[in-house]
Amino acid sequence: MNEYTDTAKWLKYLLYVGIAGLVHYLLNSSLPGFLSAWMGYAITGATVYLMFRLIVSNARYKKAMLFYGAALILNILGIQKLALAASICTIVGHFQEYYANGELVAPRNPRLANQWNNLFWFQCAVEVAGYLLVSGLISNFQATGNVASAPFLAIGTVAVAFLSLGLRIAYLLYLSRTVKALAAVVE
Repeated sequence: MNEYTDTAKWLKYLLYVGIAGLVHYLLNSSLPGFLSAWMGYAITGATVYLMFRLIVSNARYKKAMLFYGAALILNILGIQKLALAASICTIVGHFQEYYANGELVAPRNPRLANQWNNLFWFQCAVEVAGYLLVSGLISNFQATGNVASAPFLAIGTVAVAFLSLGLRIAYLLYLSRTVKALAAVVE
């Protein structure tokens, strides 16, 4: 097999892991806590493995693997004081993965490469804005004890969840298009 065949194969497996991640995201609230957590660890572990397999395609995958791996370890440890560090590692891992995907597909589809870069920044904005919005509303609710702010907290949480869902779907669509673009190189 040549480089593009292997890359397309591992990216296709990453697509399957991404679909499993989407299903986990959708079922998260209906699963017992320990089961949901371990499913998340397994999905992240599979992602780390696939980043390892993709290192030969782009050096950014090595950085993504290291940051995703660090986030996985920090999350498994479950130390609340390290939750922010785990979140930052995940964000940096996303940055490296998305930019690696964009760099791989750029010669075949520059528009898709740009969409990968934009996806990272949209995801980052949603996560930061969602965190600030929800944490600000929680702080306000706790400080004032005002029950009237509870609906705003619920609306904010649901809005962030829907935006996150849309970004996960965009990730899967872009990944699918990347696999197709790289598979076309082989033919």
